[in-house]
Amino acid sequence: MTWKILNILLRSPKRHPPQAAKFNNHVNFPNMYTLDEIDEKAKSAAIKTSCWVFVLIILLPVLLPLFMFLMGADIYLFPFEEKAKGYLYSIMPHTFIAAFFAATGSYIITSYQTKKKLEEENEQEENEKREEHYRRMEELLEKMSKDK
Repeated sequence: MTWKILNILLRSPKRHPPQAAKFNNHVNFPNMYTLDEIDEKAKSAAIKTSCWVFVLIILLPVLLPLFMFLMGADIYLFPFEEKAKGYLYSIMPHTFIAAFFAATGSYIITSYQTKKKLEEENEQEENEKREEHYRRMEELLEKMSKDK
């Protein structure tokens, strides 16, 4: 219990502000992400997705016949232990290969999509700030021209 509380306290954003807010030039842009943050978020999202894909592809060939057997379907995979082992041994190499390629593909796709989404958010935020700056400068020029 005390470890959980200590972990929560150490992760508190009030005690430890993000490094990006202190040391980069985006202090005025709190919603923008640094390149390191984009890479980090893309990797974490890609790892989560690829792990889920790997686990689901591994479990699907095992759990589907088991579910069918438990629901009363006439399949002859699990009445005897040897048939169940034979089934599992026959599908596991193909399942692992398919799971590996699917997880790798989902890692690449999710990483790319997350990076693209965060870069688009950065670009949109930058455009909004630029337009706001241009608007302020135009107002300032108008005010200066009226003063002359």
